[in-house]
Amino acid sequence: IAGNTVVIKPSEKSPWSAFLLAEIVHRSSIPPGVINFVLGDESTGRAVVSNPDVNAVTFTGSVTTGKMTMVK
Repeated sequence: IAGNTVVIKPSEKSPWSAFLLAEIVHRSSIPPGVINFVLGDESTGRAVVSNPDVNAVTFTGSVTTGKMTMVK
């Protein structure tokens, strides 16, 4: 993972897959704090994307979500 950290913000409509992924990460040898999960709605995602400390963003979602992400 080379010193990088990851923040995963799942859809508020389907967070269970992220809970399962968090369990897998917890049981792995990945150090704490390398992969982080943030739960919330659209405003939470907007806050993550607009944070000046965020260097890169990828997402899976609608065209509307992509357009909002590009506003950063």
